[in-house]
Amino acid sequence: MTGMKVRFFFITGDQGAGKTTFVKKLAALLITSGNDCGGFYAEGYWKNDVRDGFDIVEINGKERECLCNTVSEINDEQYHRFFFKQKGIEFGSNILKISEGKRTIVFIDEVGGFELKDKGWAEAINRLLLNPPSTMIWAVRTSFVQAVSEKFGADPVTSWDVNQTTPELAFQDLLNH
Repeated sequence: MTGMKVRFFFITGDQGAGKTTFVKKLAALLITSGNDCGGFYAEGYWKNDVRDGFDIVEINGKERECLCNTVSEINDEQYHRFFFKQKGIEFGSNILKISEGKRTIVFIDEVGGFELKDKGWAEAINRLLLNPPSTMIWAVRTSFVQAVSEKFGADPVTSWDVNQTTPELAFQDLLNH
């Protein structure tokens, strides 16, 4: 990593625990208090009570793109039962590129198994780490925390488990670091 030192914070929890909801609430608190936030969250949608896909949504909620779903199309990258769309990966990667070198708070929801296989956001994260923002907040499944930390050299100042804290307490914690 070059340039300024980045502060990492992780939002952790198991699949379906509420990491994305936590990200959205924390980002809203930070934006409302005048912080310059960037990044994205992955908003899931359901079909017949089963998760059917995710949209990648810019942190301010203004723009979105299909990230993945259960329908295979040309050039999709399969990870488990989901097919990741090239356009969705490009959309998220471009959001991260905009944050390079800025003194902003950047959210990535989420960093996990796909990135550990050098897919998904891995390339964009590595590029971002060369010229990082001042603060990065990543949603990471509990089971991937150690591997994600090691792969990307991300030593979090703290981790907020969605089952043990609230976005409001995380907001205060972030302001105190």
